[in-house]
Parts: sequence; C-alpha cells; structure tokens
Amino acid sequence: MTGGNFVSEFARALHDRTIFAFKDYCRKCDTFIMDDVQMLAGKRATCEEFMQLIMDLRSAGKNIVLTANAAPGNLTGFDRRAQSLMASGLVADMVQPNENVRRVMLLRAGVASDVATELAHRTAADGHLVRGVIMKIKTYNDLMGMPVDMNVASRLLADTLQRAKTPISMVRAMCEKLGVSYDAICGRGRARALVMARQTMMAVLKGATNLSLSEIGQYVGGRDHATVVYAIAQVEKQKQGDLVLAAQINQLIAECK
Repeated sequence: MTGGNFVSEFARALHDRTIFAFKDYCRKCDTFIMDDVQMLAGKRATCEEFMQLIMDLRSAGKNIVLTANAAPGNLTGFDRRAQSLMASGLVADMVQPNENVRRVMLLRAGVASDVATELAHRTAADGHLVRGVIMKIKTYNDLMGMPVDMNVASRLLADTLQRAKTPISMVRAMCEKLGVSYDAICGRGRARALVMARQTMMAVLKGATNLSLSEIGQYVGGRDHATVVYAIAQVEKQKQGDLVLAAQINQLIAECK
C-alpha cells in the first residue's frame, strides 16, 4: 500500500461509514508495507489513524516496513510523536545503486555480461532508470528475436546512456546538485555557502579523478595549488564530525566516476 492509497481509502471509509472494515483490512496481515509515507503529511486525522495502526500492528507482533523520501526526523508535516514512532524501528538509508549493483540488476535480467558491464558504467545511479533500460532491452529481444550487443544497445539507449564525463561537466553537475551557479563557483564570491560548495567540489574532483591539485584548481575558477590543498583539508576535517556531509561527498564522488 502506498501513502496515497492509505489517504484515499481512509477518506472513502469515513465517507461510506465503513471505517471498521478498513481498520480490519489493514490489520489482517503478517507484514504491513507502506511506500511514500510522506504522502500522509499534514493530514491530521489520517496521521492519527496511521499511528494507531502502527501501534496495534506492533502490539500484535506483526512486521512493519515503511519507506519515505526522508529520514523520520526530517519528514515535514508530522508531529514529534509520529516522527518518534517511525524512528523507533530500524532506520536504513536506501542509497542509489552503485555501478556494481546496476551491473547485477542487468545480469539478472538476462543482459549479456559484456553489455551489462558497459551499460552499468554509462547509466546514471537511478534504480528506476535501470529498470527502464532493462525493459527496453527485453522489448527489443521479444520483437526482434535477437540478443542485444553493445552496438545495438548504444542506438537503442542513445537518450539514456551518459556521455564520457569531463571535469567541466562534473563541476556543472555538482553546481545543480548543490544549488549554486557555475559562474558563482568560478567567481570570487566569499559567501559561506558558496565557499563550502567550492571546497566540496575540489574534494570530489580529487576523489573521482586523477587530476593534479593544480588542474583541479583550474576547473574551479582558476584557484592555485595552495588554495586547493587548504580546501581539501578543510573538507576532510569537517567530514570527521559531519556524517551527512561525508555521505554527500561520497555520493558525489560515485556519480562523477
């Protein structure tokens, strides 16, 4: 069940006066799974019903699996009780699939090993996108009755496969991720958020490429060697006490490789 389904079914049960049937339906299960819990945000009565459901299921020893687009403590539109209840279980961060995971997904779908390796390298770290690639390949196989080699895959997936990454393209992509403009990064602005973004990009380029420190500085507004050394040292220092920043940088490095 998705959060949207829960909201609409709860509203329908109230309208049709079948709320007890709805309660029984949700509780008669061994494992309760809800995707997109954030869809309940701001709906007070629905959240109250949801919290009571979770407590009843837990008391009955049932399994509960909830997914959302943010950690429980970061979900907006929920009061502290709801956030605390959701955080009381095992909270796991579902990261985007890395290259090896993407390759395994393609192999399990029957894609040839050499094709799967190349596609995994050139496909963005997005599980939905990988599923779309698999669907295209399977459809081609069914219609044409022949396996897909890399030449066919390149034509078939021209709108999906990533071009070879350059340092400039990496910097521009990180600008979008971090919410800053490319001109600002290359400029002389000293706003705190801008400096942090600039330093983060230098650290990411060091981790994702074989560029020298002087070369990294040239791609981030013509900074000199000493500036790059200082920036990377500052980022490494902050990473030690900021797990969120460390995870963000690791993710950016993975995306740039």
